[in-house]
Amino acid sequence: MSSIIEVDKLNYKNIFKNFSISIPENEFITISGTNKCGKTTLLKILSRDIKINNSIIYNKIYLESYTNNEIYNEIEAVIPSNEINFIFNTVEDELVFVLDNLGLSSEDKVKRLRKIVKVFKINKYMSCNPNNLHRNLRIKVEMALATIAKPKILLLDDVCSMMSKDETKEILDIIKYFKEEENMTIVMTTDNLSETIDSDYLYILRNGKIALEGKPKQILKEDNTINKIGLNLPFMVDLSVKLKDYDLIDDIGLDMDELVNKLWK
Repeated sequence: MSSIIEVDKLNYKNIFKNFSISIPENEFITISGTNKCGKTTLLKILSRDIKINNSIIYNKIYLESYTNNEIYNEIEAVIPSNEINFIFNTVEDELVFVLDNLGLSSEDKVKRLRKIVKVFKINKYMSCNPNNLHRNLRIKVEMALATIAKPKILLLDDVCSMMSKDETKEILDIIKYFKEEENMTIVMTTDNLSETIDSDYLYILRNGKIALEGKPKQILKEDNTINKIGLNLPFMVDLSVKLKDYDLIDDIGLDMDELVNKLWK
């Protein structure tokens, strides 16, 4: 599969030195690692928040070669922070503002607004001031704003941090929707390895370098290396790996009921 974006021998401060990765089109890529391994910095570089020359290739052309108009809404990023960054007093006005700048017909704007509200389940918050919402709801609104323009690439920085299990599942289901139904390429960073299992490919960084890479269920078997890096293997994954080593199950999973059913067969 062809790459939509490539990082080629990236050098940045003391964080990255000759760092290279490839992001295939229409894939869900996760990047994990401990704090200060370079995850957030990498997403800021990919989103052009940090300007870099001659290292980031988007659709075969260096990223810095594009004008803002040429790449408008093609790469969107959600990098949560405590800063208030919403312009309008309601969630609806925020979403409509983005739609008004896309050159869509009135009918298409209404359809897209309805779809995004349904996907994110934010109908009852449309008249709320987004600046006053709980952190996790703010992140959903930020993701809605990032995806309503149908970007080719969506960058998500640790968006599930501090979310409950149910909230995390909802976000991961939303990611699955945009990958499968909207053909988006999605890159998400996280230090929670349980969030990586359903991604297409996993990179684990250590001190700005790739320590492990591959299909998540294969990488998560490397429990000794993962522990040395400083990451915690989720309990269910750790248990699954050990049971698989003894040929008691044939796949790694996170669902306890599913695991029990496999063991009883």
